[in-house]
Amino acid sequence: MTYNEMILTVVAGVFACWAGFVTAHAKEKIRQYKEKVSYYQQPDTQVKIAQHVVKNNWLQNGQEVFK
Repeated sequence: MTYNEMILTVVAGVFACWAGFVTAHAKEKIRQYKEKVSYYQQPDTQVKIAQHVVKNNWLQNGQEVFK
């Protein structure tokens, strides 16, 4: 194996590892986002948020809490 082939192999390995790390990080962020969305989509959570809005006199000009 020549010097150039070794360098190419090392660079390819580094890029492959970097792509793996980026993919793993993105998957984790997507999982966290989906978890958060599913929490806010629950009817009980939406009722709690709406009650909090009414209790604190927010949106007094007819705006909607959830659109």
